[in-house]
Amino acid sequence: MTKVPGLPAAILEVGTLDDPTKFYPQMAIYTCDKQEFHAIPSRMATFEKLPAR
Repeated sequence: MTKVPGLPAAILEVGTLDDPTKFYPQMAIYTCDKQEFHAIPSRMATFEKLPAR
């Protein structure tokens, strides 16, 4: 988990969970590194890097 100053919530890496199906992501970050096979839901907030404050 990462806490970024200025963001209201911590960043939790899904790969650290025992059951990632119980996780409901609110945003996708570092999309600049996204691979073609990664699917991001159309209504999800996306950021190429960390969002600015």
